Amino acid sequence: MAGNSFKAVRDLIPEILKLSGRECIIREISDSSFLPELENKLEEELKEYLESKELEELADLLEVIYRAELRGSSKTKLEAIRQRKKQENCWFEKNLLLLNLLEEGSHPELSPIGSSKSRRVVFKLAHFTPLKPCLRFFPANQLYAH
Repeated sequence: MAGNSFKAVRDLIPEILKLSGRECIIREISDSSFLPELENKLEEELKEYLESKELEELADLLEVIYRAELRGSSKTKLEAIRQRKKQENCWFEKNLLLLNLLEEGSHPELSPIGSSKSRRVVFKLAHFTPLKPCLRFFPANQLYAH
């Protein structure tokens, strides 16, 4: 970092820099002023993770996300929202890739992309409650008109 560049840093970074013989100028700012800087940090950490694919960078990304308390939230509330969304929309366990969003009543052939391991699947929302939808999966050759 050179010139007038500044960025959000973890609380111990100034001490770590000082112990390594480097000088720095730090300013502590209000939560409302820090929030935009934290959002910039979120973007920085995401970019670093996408470039490196390192678990350390993913952990840094989580640490910035957990600072959501600046928006009047908490880790507990964030986790509750994550769990609710998991119940409503399930998770990413089956590695599903949406190839095409079909219009009601249409039955086009879906062509697999990538390797021969791609599965041709069409899904429709079946009977569900507001708390937990149920997805029914149909192979492309077993489409039904409803």
